[in-house]
Amino acid sequence: MTQQIATQRDRIYINESHHGIYKDLTTEKEGSPQPFKTMKDLFLLAALIGYRQEKRLTLEQGTGIFAWAQFSAQEDVPVLRALAIAETGDVNVLANQDELLTIAEEYANGGIVEIQEQVAEMPGNRIANLVGLLQKWLPIGS
Repeated sequence: MTQQIATQRDRIYINESHHGIYKDLTTEKEGSPQPFKTMKDLFLLAALIGYRQEKRLTLEQGTGIFAWAQFSAQEDVPVLRALAIAETGDVNVLANQDELLTIAEEYANGGIVEIQEQVAEMPGNRIANLVGLLQKWLPIGS
């Protein structure tokens, strides 16, 4: 008898059509820093904004951008878990890494458009634009 071992999905996916904005907002250009150090950081913010907007969109043509191991167990994974529980209302979602990632990916797919419009496409300094976006969607104390 052969025992099957369940494997967990390890790659984080975004819509292929959004890959350019992920690269654009994380790649330093001519000594000008970008608002995000890594695609992981941009992905997490996009997921949170997508959740706040109630904009969960299925991926059309996905491309893997980083591995699960890039998430910090102390900082990032609790955010992903909280997002999944908030979405499903069920702590049992924590046992299913694939579902947890799908929820985050679909919210990031919804939120990345707002980041593109409010940070990348707005005139002025992108870091200042990001601060304005954060004040709009992730208000402190409200």
